[in-house]
Amino acid sequence: MPAQNIGGGTGAGFGCEMAGLAASLDAGRSGADLGLVVDSAACGFGALGPGLAVASLVLGVWLMVKAFLRMRALATTVNPRGTPAVLVTDGVFAISRNPIYLGDSLVLLAAAFWADTVLGLLVVAGFVWVVTDRFIAVEEDRLADIFGEQAAEWFVRVRRWV
Repeated sequence: MPAQNIGGGTGAGFGCEMAGLAASLDAGRSGADLGLVVDSAACGFGALGPGLAVASLVLGVWLMVKAFLRMRALATTVNPRGTPAVLVTDGVFAISRNPIYLGDSLVLLAAAFWADTVLGLLVVAGFVWVVTDRFIAVEEDRLADIFGEQAAEWFVRVRRWV
């Protein structure tokens, strides 16, 4: 049987990775044994990957540092389980209610770009879901209890992520 080219130069990275995964799981047979050849040039992020990785990393670290410095300047806790002394709503907190978590997500995204793995996007999505469900919701409830109307207005004015 002639080999079937998976990817075909279209940039369909997810399909490339899934074809390779399926091939490796098929009783130890390789993709070539199954008649599948993965066009590596069509997989992942290609030439854009390293640039996207650096941009995501720089932006993510910048967000985290700016948020940390602003919280320190206002003498409030950076610990997500701590009790805040003040509600920080300016600086990067005027762009995102969670710039540190957003920065973490961008650093993970940078790793996916650098590793040239489209499946890494699932890791980023999973991280966003877990952080939102397990941490942010609890933190926002605490902020609402402590800061009342000020927090409610901020929640309406500024999005949770971006």
